[in-house]
Amino acid sequence: MATKKPSEQVWLKEYETFHSELLVMTKERYSILSIVVTAIGITLGFVTGAKSAWAIFLIPVIGLVIILPFAYLTYKISEHYHRITAYLEVFIEPNLGLKREYAWQIHRDEFRHLAFSRPLIRTYVILIFVSSFFPFVYYLAKISLENIQLSSTHFIYQ
Repeated sequence: MATKKPSEQVWLKEYETFHSELLVMTKERYSILSIVVTAIGITLGFVTGAKSAWAIFLIPVIGLVIILPFAYLTYKISEHYHRITAYLEVFIEPNLGLKREYAWQIHRDEFRHLAFSRPLIRTYVILIFVSSFFPFVYYLAKISLENIQLSSTHFIYQ
C-alpha cells in the first residue's frame, strides 16, 4: 500500500501554524527582556535608596540572580525557534514551492552579526556588566558629589 502525500492545503495550514508560532516566540523573547530590564531598574532604584553601603555591593549578585535564568530561557526559546525554521525550510517549503526560510537563511548568512539571538544575548551581557560595575560607579559618583558639595560650601564661606 502506497502512502498518500498530504495536499497543498495541509502543507499550507502547517506552514501558517508554525509561522504564527514563530511570531509568538519573537514576542515572548522581547517580553522577557523587558521584564528583566524592569526588574534590574527596580532593583537599582531600591538599592540606591537604601541607607546601608552593603546593599550597593549586593547589586552584582542580585543582577546575576535576575538576569541568568531569563537569559537561559531566552536561549532555549531561540533554540526552539531555529528548530522550527529548519523544519519549515527542509520539509514544508519544498512541498509548497516557497523559499521564505531559505531566503532568511541567505540574509542571516550575509548579515551574520544581526542573527536572531545575538542582539538579545548581547543585551543580557550588557545588563550583567552594568549590574556588576554599578557599585563602583555609584561609589565614585557619591564621592564626587560629596566633594562638589564640600567645595561649594567652602567657596561660599570664603
